[in-house]
This record gives sequence, C-alpha cells and structure tokens, in this order.
Amino acid sequence: MIDTKPNAESLFTGFGVRMFGFGLDLLFVTILAIFVVENFLVAIDLRVAGHTYLLIAMFLYFAASWASPMRATPVQFAFGMRVVDKAGDRLSLSRAALRSIALVGLFSTFWLVGLISIPYLGDLRVVAIVSYALVFLAAVTPNRQAAHDLLARSIVVNRVVLGSSDQRDRLREHVADNRKRRRPSLNKMVVDAFLIGVWVFVFLFFVSLFIVGKHDRNMRSRIDYAVCEASALKVGVEGYYDEYQKWPAKDAAIGVSTKGEYPDGGYYELEEDGVIRIRFEVRPELKNGSIVFSPEIQDGNVTWACRAEGQIAQKYLPANCRDSLVMLRIRRAKTAGSLETTRSHHITVSPTGPGLCSREHNPG
Repeated sequence: MIDTKPNAESLFTGFGVRMFGFGLDLLFVTILAIFVVENFLVAIDLRVAGHTYLLIAMFLYFAASWASPMRATPVQFAFGMRVVDKAGDRLSLSRAALRSIALVGLFSTFWLVGLISIPYLGDLRVVAIVSYALVFLAAVTPNRQAAHDLLARSIVVNRVVLGSSDQRDRLREHVADNRKRRRPSLNKMVVDAFLIGVWVFVFLFFVSLFIVGKHDRNMRSRIDYAVCEASALKVGVEGYYDEYQKWPAKDAAIGVSTKGEYPDGGYYELEEDGVIRIRFEVRPELKNGSIVFSPEIQDGNVTWACRAEGQIAQKYLPANCRDSLVMLRIRRAKTAGSLETTRSHHITVSPTGPGLCSREHNPG
C-alpha cells in the first residue's frame, strides 16, 4: 500500500523561499521604520539611540503579523507561508512576541559581519557566525525549524496544509511521528547553505550601502546646520567692517553674540581679524576637526573664504569648502611646488539667521 501522507517537503515551506520572503520583509519594515517611524520621532522631538527604532519596528511588525488571523506577515502571506504552532493553530500573542524577539536578536547580530574588519570587536565576530548557524537550522532540522521556531515551538507550513481538517491531522501526525521526521539530504543541505550565504552577502551589501549613504547625509546635515547657525555672526562681522573699515578682534562688540553653542555639543566663535571657527566636539567623524571662515575684500565687497582643518572627511564638507580644496590643489600645481596655502574659493553670505536653520541633525 502506498503511503499518501505528505512528507516534510510538502508540509513545510522551503528554506530558500523563507529566506527570500524574510529579505523582502526586512526591506519593507526598514522603509517603514525610516520614512514613517523616524520622521514621527523627529516630529515629536523624541531621540532614540542609534537604530533602536528599527529594531523596535521589526519586533512589532513580526509579532503583530504572526499573532493576527493571517498567521503571517504580508510578504509571507503572499508567498503562501503560514506561521503556526505544531497543531496548525495560530500563535498566541506571547509566543509570537517570543518568536519575534528571538528573530530580531539573531538579525541584529548579522551587523557584526559587516563590522568584521573593526579590530576592537574581537570575539564578538563569533556571535555573528553562531547566529548564522542558528538561522540555518531551518534547512537541517526535521520540521524545518530555525532557532526562533524551536524557542517559540512554531513551524512554518505551506498554505494548503491548513486547507482542511484532514490535512491538519496529517500535519499533527507527521510532527508527532519520529520515524517520518527525516532530515533533508546532504545535497539539499549544501544547496541551502549556499543560498543563505548568498542571501546574507547580498542583503548586507545593499543594507550597508544604504546605511553608509544615510550616515553621510547625516554628517553633511550636521555641518550644514552648524554653518547656518554661524551666519548671524558673519553678518555682524560685515557690519563691523562697514562701520570701522577693519576686521573685529575676538572680543569686539559687533552687535551679536561672538560665540554660540550647539544643543548636541560643539560651538562657533569669533577669532582675531574677523575669522569665524566652527568646532565639533562629540561625533567621532567630526571631533578632531573644525571649519574656518575668513573674511576678505574682493571688488569692494566682503566675501568669505572657507577651509577645513583637522580630520573631517572631504565628503562631509559644504560644497564651497570642497571646491576650495580643489582650487588649492590647482594653484599649487600651477606654482610648481610653491608654499602658497591660501584657500581660493570665496562665498557670499546670505542673510539667514539661526532661527531659519534646520535642527534635524545638530552638530557635535
């Protein structure tokens, strides 16, 4: 007599499909967190350390989806996956939350793979490798359960398995019958291992590009804000020159404050000869550097030469400061090794005051 009972491959969702769906879920929840949750937090002026808001959004997204009548995230639902207990029933909210916490914890350690080149991480790299192995359990365990499935006592089945009471009974029988719970073949495990390796590499590659781009925009916004806040001091220096035909000293009375501090650290101040220095004190990428604006007379008008000092990466600088570095190199090349070091790019001050500056990213 032929055994018509379904095997593991027909009952449980394949490993490759699960990983592909998980990647789409991460993409969806990341976009949701960055463009909705983060903007909401900024609107209510609530600051959350690092990317904590992303992890919170992931936890709520997965837990609420698995405990819902769909028994799946929107992506899983579209791909015919259902996250249920071993009897084929919907997960309770507590078990869905436990499964979500475990999955988010495994995912967060993947970031260590992207940071593997940073020396001080040390043995923490082992944690990333272990998390990789715990996710790969879904490819080798009899009921295709990863670590978060084992912890929450859940399984991921194909939609058709829950289509009738007979199919549910077959699922329960399969889960309970140790003789039928065979592990995948060696060839299948090798293919699945390759798939997860490719998935992790591609996912981390694109996410790292996204995070690096967002980080660079953050740094540029901080510097733009710092420059904007110092614009009133520039106007004060111009007014002083118009009245006295000389540049003010650092302690001169110019009608505006000669020093201002930023909410998140750092400050701008007036130095000798009308020079304005913006200094950063908190962010590691900016901490060892400053931006200097020097007033000059050009065709009877006050213009400002910009230069950067210290370790600030050129990509973070305002466009006029980056241009001045390029012009400096050109002038040095033309003078064949002369000792000239004057920044040649000049900017015109626009009368923007501190109240008009965006505070989305404060300098520091």
